[in-house]
Amino acid sequence: MKNITPEKAIYFRNEFRKARRATERDPQDCMSIAHVLESFGSQVCKKKHKYGHTIGGCYDAIKEFVREYNPASKTLCPDYHLKFGRLYKVVRDGRNDMAHRGSRAKYLAPRFAELSIVIEDALMNHDEIERVQDYMVRDVTTAQLSQPLSAIRQDMLINSFSYMPYFNEAKRKWFVVSDEDIARYLRSNGKYRQDRVYDTLGCAIKKRMKTHTPLVCEPDMLIENVVRKLKRLKKYHLPVLISHPKDRQHLLGILTASDLM
Repeated sequence: MKNITPEKAIYFRNEFRKARRATERDPQDCMSIAHVLESFGSQVCKKKHKYGHTIGGCYDAIKEFVREYNPASKTLCPDYHLKFGRLYKVVRDGRNDMAHRGSRAKYLAPRFAELSIVIEDALMNHDEIERVQDYMVRDVTTAQLSQPLSAIRQDMLINSFSYMPYFNEAKRKWFVVSDEDIARYLRSNGKYRQDRVYDTLGCAIKKRMKTHTPLVCEPDMLIENVVRKLKRLKKYHLPVLISHPKDRQHLLGILTASDLM
C-alpha cells in the first residue's frame, strides 16, 4: 500500500466530507462520493488493477487500508451496519447502475454516505493528525452586529448552521449566536414576531437576546487540550473558533462537535 501522508489524509477526508454533505442536500450528488472514492483508490493501490483505478479495481487496496487504520470496522454491529465488503459492493453496483441504467439515488445515497464515513474514520486515525487545524472547517460565514436578523436567519437556514460567530469591536471579543437564540427572540410570546426579524443583531442584543462566549484558540493547539478546556469551561455545546495567532479578529476556522465525531 502506498504511504498516505497526513496532508493527503486530511485532503481526502475533506473531499469525502464535502461529497457527503452535497449528497445530504441532494441524493443525486452521491456520485460525487464515487468520484472521490476512485481518486482515493488511485492513491492506495500498489499497482494498477486490470480494471484500472475504478471502484471495482481499487476494492482490495481500500479494504486493506480501512482494516489497517480503522480496526473497529471489522466488528461493526451487524444489526445496524453492513459489513465492509457488502457495503462496498452495494456502492460499486449502485455506481454502475446509476451511470449506465438510470437512477436509484434515493435508496443508494445513504449507502454511499455510510461507506464515506467508514473511510473518513480510517483517514483520521493517522498518528500525525492531532491538531485543531486538521479538523476545523475553513471559510467561516460570520455575522455582523449591523446585519438584520432576517439576513443572519437566512444564512443559517440555507446552510443548516446552528451557530454563527460575530466579532464585537467594542469588547474586542468573538461571540456566537445560535438558531435557538434567534427562535426565542422571534417568538418571545409564542407567536412569530415579524416586527423583530428586521432588528439588527446589535439591536436584538440590546433587547436582551441571548448570545454565547465560545472558546477561541490557535490552529496548532492539540485536540486533546481543546477537549480538556471545553470540559473545564462546560462549553461542549458551543463551537470552537480558531483565530490567527497574530490577529485575534482574523478568524481562520470553526470546530464543531460533528467535526470530532
